[in-house]
Amino acid sequence: MEGGDKPDPDYVAVDPGALTLSGAALREFLAAVLERGAPFRFTARGYSMHPFIKDADVITVSPIKGRAPRVGDIVAFRGRADRLVVHRVVAAEGAGRGTSAGYLIRGDNCLKSDGAVTRDAVLGVVTRVERRGRPTRLGIEPEAPLLARLSYAGALRPLTVCAHLPLRAAGGVLRRAQRAPACRRLLRRLRPAVSIVPALPADEPELAQRFGLRGDLRPRRGGMDVTAFAARAAGRHGRIVGFVELVRRGVDAAPFDGFWIHATMVATPYRGMGVAEALMHRALAAAWEAGAREVRLLVFADNAPALALYRKLGFEICGSPPLADRLHEETRRDGRRQVALRLAATQGDVRAGAGAATLEA
Repeated sequence: MEGGDKPDPDYVAVDPGALTLSGAALREFLAAVLERGAPFRFTARGYSMHPFIKDADVITVSPIKGRAPRVGDIVAFRGRADRLVVHRVVAAEGAGRGTSAGYLIRGDNCLKSDGAVTRDAVLGVVTRVERRGRPTRLGIEPEAPLLARLSYAGALRPLTVCAHLPLRAAGGVLRRAQRAPACRRLLRRLRPAVSIVPALPADEPELAQRFGLRGDLRPRRGGMDVTAFAARAAGRHGRIVGFVELVRRGVDAAPFDGFWIHATMVATPYRGMGVAEALMHRALAAAWEAGAREVRLLVFADNAPALALYRKLGFEICGSPPLADRLHEETRRDGRRQVALRLAATQGDVRAGAGAATLEA
């Protein structure tokens, strides 16, 4: 989970190889650790605190030690539906009246607040953020109170969007070029050889460094199986340039039971070269060999390149009321909409060439 870093002995950290927690279980474990006076480190998921806490950052939540949360603090608290939420305090009411105090809390990247949160629902405060193995202080202090005031006024999200416009514009130009048919044909002619191979636990540090992915590639026991593949460029160093994960969950994980594609990633210089398509073919081949009747995945609705690839492979929009409700709640919380796609084993000739292990130059 920490991308190969050795945990500080003063911290309690979730080791994904020995303990996998989410939702209520993670919240209760966090509360128990904080009650003992120890900080707690875990991987943050989602985009509701972007850009100050990004998806897959490792955050440390520390005990408040009796003090009231301050405006600007990023706190972990019990949210709706008993979820563990990490958002910023943007206003306080009655902060001196103990557990009856109410706090207005909002994600930095959210249009709406979480509403009033009582003091006893606040579990701890974020004191450290690590991104790709390095600490970052931006958004924690001393600018945190200013960020809270901007968020309360509804100005923080527009300002952060504007600040990233130049980078987004440059990235948009590159992505449009990579999507152009003529550019894609040229890139496929110039690409180096890339091999699609099983991803191993020894690859975790490189995946964390290149993609910010803090995954656990060790064998699982219980109700979830994970099969991962990496795309490695030819050469002496054989760098990982792409990654995909096939996850199989039992019926108790509904609506996320069955076979799912997770974390399809390709390094920017290798996009448009067919690497993602080769990774998907390999993952789908593994699913069919394991007896899957269908494979599903989630994709952001504004991710046009990914949608184009999945539609090319034969995926179609799917959904069920429980899944639709979960995605709607996540959209409200994180500010980005995801859609579920499905590929049946009988749809199209998806198995053709799926076992190809090398993309030649």
